[in-house]
Amino acid sequence: MVRILLVNEQQYIRRYLQSLLDPDLDLEVIATTQKVKDAIKQVENFQPDIVLMDIDILDIDGVKATKTICQRCPHTKVLVLSSNDRDEYIHQSLDAGAMGYLLKDVSVEELREAIRFVCQGYSELESSLLEKTILKVPASALVSANVTDRTSHVKTLVEENPVKLSARKSDFKLFGKLITHPSLKKEGSSQSEQPHTKQIAWYQLLILLIIAVSCTVGIYVIRQVLRKPLPALNYLQQNSTLLGTEFTGKVKPAQTLKIAASDPSVVEKINIHIGDKVRLGQPLLVLKNPDGDREIQQLWQQRQSVLQQEQAALQQQQAAQQQVFIWEQKINESDRQETPLATKIADADLDVALNQTQADKLPLPQRQDSVERTKAIYERSQSRVRRFQQLYQQGAIAKDQLEQAEADLKVAKADYQVAQTAAVTAKNLEIAKQQKFQLQRQVSLKQQQSKQQELKAQLQNLRLEYQQATERLNLIRKQSTQLLQRQTPSVNTIVRSTSAGVVVQLPVKIGDQIFTGNPLLELAQLKYLNVEVLVNARLINALRRGQKATVQVGTGEAAQKFDGKIVTINPLPSEDMSHTVEIQFENPTDALLVGQMAAIRFLPE
Repeated sequence: MVRILLVNEQQYIRRYLQSLLDPDLDLEVIATTQKVKDAIKQVENFQPDIVLMDIDILDIDGVKATKTICQRCPHTKVLVLSSNDRDEYIHQSLDAGAMGYLLKDVSVEELREAIRFVCQGYSELESSLLEKTILKVPASALVSANVTDRTSHVKTLVEENPVKLSARKSDFKLFGKLITHPSLKKEGSSQSEQPHTKQIAWYQLLILLIIAVSCTVGIYVIRQVLRKPLPALNYLQQNSTLLGTEFTGKVKPAQTLKIAASDPSVVEKINIHIGDKVRLGQPLLVLKNPDGDREIQQLWQQRQSVLQQEQAALQQQQAAQQQVFIWEQKINESDRQETPLATKIADADLDVALNQTQADKLPLPQRQDSVERTKAIYERSQSRVRRFQQLYQQGAIAKDQLEQAEADLKVAKADYQVAQTAAVTAKNLEIAKQQKFQLQRQVSLKQQQSKQQELKAQLQNLRLEYQQATERLNLIRKQSTQLLQRQTPSVNTIVRSTSAGVVVQLPVKIGDQIFTGNPLLELAQLKYLNVEVLVNARLINALRRGQKATVQVGTGEAAQKFDGKIVTINPLPSEDMSHTVEIQFENPTDALLVGQMAAIRFLPE
């Protein structure tokens, strides 16, 4: 990859040059810049292979930058791009260290080729673009006493590699368009009067270059003469020429069949040899699958694991089913016995409470605080007080007796009021007890209902567990069925012939490790054989597909003759303007003729 730095003030020119160079896979523009100072810094940072410098715009700064780049980074080569072919520009650029001077009217291919040549380390005189690329030190500078170190280096390369240079420049029209610096023209002409050894080397290079160009032109002319087409023949001429010509070719099978391995395996046994005739379905090889035992073992382990999982799932299902049955029995028993019994108990408790309340209402013999008793005493006391008041007014009784009767009335009245209060309290107590017993009955019934709901919820959970266990068992049984139906991998595979034929290739031997797609053997069908011959393009139009021909295999008394016909005519000629024609003939005895040479003669239509 040639890494290039573009130096040009115009952005559109930089983009244009980059679009020309980047499409090539071996050329890459790594950076562009418009300033000379930035160019020097980028060369130090990026270390490009080539700096493409525009001298027209940068002028003297470009020459100075070229010199600085060549001094600081010797491995980076500068190629000048200019539209000016004046001597001073060329001389200054080359003296500054530029490896080439390229005119802007150069073509894209010449630009790319010049960059590649300069990157490969060719000196100025070794460029291949002499007409558009000026990569030369002035000729007079090579013989000048004031020649620079760089021109001395160029001169040395020219002397050491004249043949190489002439060979690289043999395709160019002009080599002597060298632009000489004006200050050196006079000195060059004076020294030309006295030949110098450096000038002799230069002229030797010119002579070798002229010889190379002459040889190239001669070879081109000869090649064009040889490639000049022969005069065309008419159909009768072609046909007569074909009938009088014997063509030769090698016999090959009309059809071959390759049998390849379908799986990675090892060749265990070979039942045939090269040259054996095989029939359809005949066992040919035995292949052993090295992973067959391991796959069988894995399959067996998987089946065992699935059977164990199935057994565990069956046990879980049965346990869940048993729990569901137990809780159903509990709920049925509760519905049949506990709920009615709890209702009866609550009703009995209520009856007992009510009876107890009624019993409490009956006064004991010694109790004198009942309402009726106190009321009767109170009424007798009132009647007695009224009678005593009448008697006292009549003077029949003393005042003390009246007062005593009145006091007894007050006591009877107080007892009657207390009895009334007690009766109300007893009644309220009776109502409160009834309400209490009713609430107790309701609580008892609700407790029984809650217990029933808990039992039913537990039963629902157990039924869900049973359903999950059943689904898991069905899934495991399905997996088990799939594993049982899965075909057990075979350890040994017998390769059978898919067609009748003769074994012509057997690239494997016993013990070979083969992979999918590797060829095991090749069968050739010898019933029909083909012969390929080359027919010149001047004669090919006289042949047709299906045209008959005679095929002779062997010579002398052992020669065998067959009737054949053309099956293929390649419409595209080869480089020597010959077409491939394929003739097919029947081999009824399946004779082993493959590989032998056959003589072909075409018969008229």
